[in-house]
Amino acid sequence: MTGSGAPSRRHILQIGVAFVASLVAGACTGGERPQGGLQPSTGTGEPLPSVEPSVESDDRLRAGAADQERHLLDLHAATLRRHPSLANRLRPLTEHHAAHLSALEVSARRRPRRRARVATRPDAALHDVAAAERHAAQAAVAACARTGSADLARLLASVAGCEAAHGVLLDEVR
Repeated sequence: MTGSGAPSRRHILQIGVAFVASLVAGACTGGERPQGGLQPSTGTGEPLPSVEPSVESDDRLRAGAADQERHLLDLHAATLRRHPSLANRLRPLTEHHAAHLSALEVSARRRPRRRARVATRPDAALHDVAAAERHAAQAAVAACARTGSADLARLLASVAGCEAAHGVLLDEVR
């Protein structure tokens, strides 16, 4: 709380991150669909098609998530080369992505890397990194919903929550 009794930005951010993390974790159970009661739907009232997960599809999901982490690492590195003044803001987040990549690369095959483009103004560069973080979080949630492995679902949920928090933090500091 601030001196005026209103909640601080940090407190609001912590609540927001906790909320996003709970949504991500709830979307990534990796378990079976419920029997009876509410069924997941397409939004048009039709139930989602049942897809039996396979080891091959989990390997592809893991590889895709690892590629996303490599892209974020490349984007962070390119942004820091162009805007060294952003180092204090980006280096801790970059370390998170390196840890995510390490966890994901157990069996992931490498794909060609995309070249990161960085805006000329630091504030625009941070905006682009924040947008990439949010996109990566959405991709991790989508992959989480398609996996058949509870362990991979937990890992992807953790990655998604972290990337969602990065997007919020980077928007906060602009």
